[in-house]
Parts: sequence; C-alpha cells; structure tokens
Amino acid sequence: MKKRRQDEDTSGKAKLLDLTRSNNIAISLKAFKDFSFKELADIIEFVDPLRQVQGERAQLVKDLLPTIAESSAIKEYSGDHSRLVPAELWFQYIVNIKRIDAKASA
Repeated sequence: MKKRRQDEDTSGKAKLLDLTRSNNIAISLKAFKDFSFKELADIIEFVDPLRQVQGERAQLVKDLLPTIAESSAIKEYSGDHSRLVPAELWFQYIVNIKRIDAKASA
C-alpha cells in the first residue's frame, strides 16, 4: 500500500493552501467569473489598460494575491495540475508576475 503524501487530502487534491484561505480566494474569484484566470492575470500584469475591472471588484484584486509562503508553495509544486483547487490554480497564473502588489494597487 502506498503511503499518502502529507500535502494531499483524502480526495486526492493537493493541499498547498490553508483550507479557509483557499475557500476565501475561491469566493472572491467568483466576482471575476466573466474572466478566465489567464485574462484576469493579464489584466493585473498589464495594470488593466482597458479598465475592465472597476469599483468594488478593483478592491478585491488585492485579496487575490498570494503571500510569500503561498507563492513558495505554488512555485515548489511539481505535481499534477488536476489535483489543484481553484485558488491554487489561480496562484499558478499570477505567482510569477513581477511587482504584483504594486500593480494590483494601481
């Protein structure tokens, strides 16, 4: 019998983020359901040149950023992407954006 990895829960999903944090990110991402993760990552990276994110949604963007520890966990993960929950998948799209904090605040 194979020993289950510590970063895996009983459903076989990767467990890179705290469950509560992961759920909060997933809930916040629902405010951006009209964008794919790639589109939203591009909006953040290029500081929303078309002003597609406005009002309250613009304030939510800062809540969608990974902490340093979360960024490290995402960068170190080399497993199957199908095992990631939505928050972890989202972080994979944005983890390599340079100066993301400043861009999200702009």
